[in-house]
Amino acid sequence: MHKAMRVILIAVILVCSIPSFSCAAKKACDEQDIRTQFPGYHILDARDLDTMTSNYFQEKFSMLAPGLVKADFDGNGYQDLAVLLRADNVKTTKFVIFLSSASAQCAVAYELDVSLHYDSVYLTPVRAGSALSQTESIDIKTPMSPVKLAHTGIRLTYLGKAEVVLYWDDKLGKIITIQTAD
Repeated sequence: MHKAMRVILIAVILVCSIPSFSCAAKKACDEQDIRTQFPGYHILDARDLDTMTSNYFQEKFSMLAPGLVKADFDGNGYQDLAVLLRADNVKTTKFVIFLSSASAQCAVAYELDVSLHYDSVYLTPVRAGSALSQTESIDIKTPMSPVKLAHTGIRLTYLGKAEVVLYWDDKLGKIITIQTAD
């Protein structure tokens, strides 16, 4: 019995010492990482929204935070973050997507200034497998083909104005946007 336990322990130690294996827990992006990269900002919460947007969000999405979505957006097995960051003393607001990987924890993959809509913008997740179509009101010569999400996406809603979904495109290796409502 003890000999079998020693053999198992030695096998685990050997496997964990091989560079291509990781026996440590994967580190996910967290709020401390965000504060380090964006000092003077905080993650937007319901108190930062105007009354109408805050009430709507709390009624429809009571279990979510309006400025935070946690998921694996790029399908690499690491938790990523999408956040709305509000400057502590002004109305400057940024939408930022942080991607994690084995080599880079919390790397900024996308950043957008949404300060014009600082009090009426919020985030919600979009499930992998969801089908998305570009809104018909966009006047372009070649409409974007419908998309089926391979990974969780992020819906950026400007209440009463527009909705944009951001998602990871495996072929292009980057974040893509599609306007889904106006």
